[in-house]
Amino acid sequence: MLTHSLLKPFICETCGFSTQHKSYLKSHMLTHSLIKPFVCNTCGFSTQYKSGLRSHMLSHSSVKQFVCETCGFSAQHKSSLKYHMLTHSLVKPFACDTCGFSTKHKSILKSHMLTHSSLKPFVCETCGFSTGYKATLKIHVLNHSAVKPFVCETCEFSTQLKSRLKSHMLTHSTIKPFACEICGLFIKYRQNLKKHMKIHNSILDNSH
Repeated sequence: MLTHSLLKPFICETCGFSTQHKSYLKSHMLTHSLIKPFVCNTCGFSTQYKSGLRSHMLSHSSVKQFVCETCGFSAQHKSSLKYHMLTHSLVKPFACDTCGFSTKHKSILKSHMLTHSSLKPFVCETCGFSTGYKATLKIHVLNHSAVKPFVCETCEFSTQLKSRLKSHMLTHSTIKPFACEICGLFIKYRQNLKKHMKIHNSILDNSH
């Protein structure tokens, strides 16, 4: 009966996320953690979730079992096919209540809504940088530290964050572990994949 209740007693102290289940909160808390125990042996990709690693491993496979009946596009993930199917639809179900912006993707609306928010309660005491997320501030504060424990064995590069070292190591590699599920392009860096995906999203939203 708990699933039919509006009561969400388990609350994240970092961002205010709330849920009806303690296990969901425990899983959510990993999004604020720098610890990523599940590592890909092929390319070094790491994630907080076992399911995330399992999903990532498909990027190293040539098998694409989910096929679009409209155009023949194929994908390794069912969610990617579902995302792709929106390209054949004129419907933009996710609308902004503030300005009327609409999109086919919930994630894009969520990102858009941040443009209407000025709430950034977490402030850096050193430089005044502010953010809406405690975890983001914690990462930012490391920029002011002279300690750089993560060192590249190939060159003299060093950094405060393990994730930055992993990203840097790709400059010494020809591996491109991140694949675009829309067009199949392989990309070296996750942030570049995000930028690439925005191009697809922009084209999709402007085409109708």
